[in-house]
Amino acid sequence: MNFFQKIYIKIIKCFIVPCEKASLLMTKHEFEKLTLKEALDMRLHLMKCKYCRWLLDEEALLSDTIKNHKKQIECNQFLHTLSAEQIEKIKKNIAP
Repeated sequence: MNFFQKIYIKIIKCFIVPCEKASLLMTKHEFEKLTLKEALDMRLHLMKCKYCRWLLDEEALLSDTIKNHKKQIECNQFLHTLSAEQIEKIKKNIAP
């Protein structure tokens, strides 16, 4: 490893946040606006880390699924409903 590669690695390590902080920033980004520094930290990390990019995609999919389910509940449009027999069977299994 030459001198410039070592310097580059040191610079990158100074500016790129660890995965734990990046995942917190991604979650925070779902619910509120990030500061400029937080947004840059997250973007820089995502440029280098394929695992966090995958996590971001999975979080987006999960968030969309939850939003769609909430809409279905609000509109009383359930995809699956239980029959009265199934409900009674569940109640018997739950109750002691």
